[in-house]
Amino acid sequence: YLAQIYFKNEAYNDVIQYAEPKLALASLRNKTQIQKIIGLSYLALEDYDKALYHLDAYATDSPKLTENEFYQIGMAHYNLQQYDKAIAFFGELSHQNTAIGQVSNYLSGSIYLHSGDKRKAQAAYKQASKYDFFSDIKGESNFLYYKLSAELSEERTAINGLSAIQKDDPYYFEAQNLLAQILLRSKDY
Repeated sequence: YLAQIYFKNEAYNDVIQYAEPKLALASLRNKTQIQKIIGLSYLALEDYDKALYHLDAYATDSPKLTENEFYQIGMAHYNLQQYDKAIAFFGELSHQNTAIGQVSNYLSGSIYLHSGDKRKAQAAYKQASKYDFFSDIKGESNFLYYKLSAELSEERTAINGLSAIQKDDPYYFEAQNLLAQILLRSKDY
């Protein structure tokens, strides 16, 4: 209970100092929950290696993770550039019609793009562009979806999408340049 109180008061160092030594006790009850609190405390302190040590142990011992838990563990892996592990956690959230679902799809798109899998990046960005929780993520995902469509030789999709981007959109000029290149390349006037 004391660890929970420290955590609720955002006294993350106190959580760690108090609760981490208790993990060695054989008589400790609620070890899984304590590992979660310690892991989240390290996560709040941006110590991702130590956060993952505890959060992965929590995930292993938990019968089911919540949306937030999938996201938190995925973010820790993402920040450590452990993209294969991050994508597994984000993938659990890919069809959630929530803010976390939108961000998870956006980050999945960046991971797939980083690894060179444009097809999966395109699908992730399309999914992220469907949600209205974060307009900046929606706009960028929308543009990246159409940009990747062009790169994947889906000219009709790219032309229709890029031509619909409005002048007040931050991607308008880049969309217009890309649209001109597609039209010249495809001769689809």
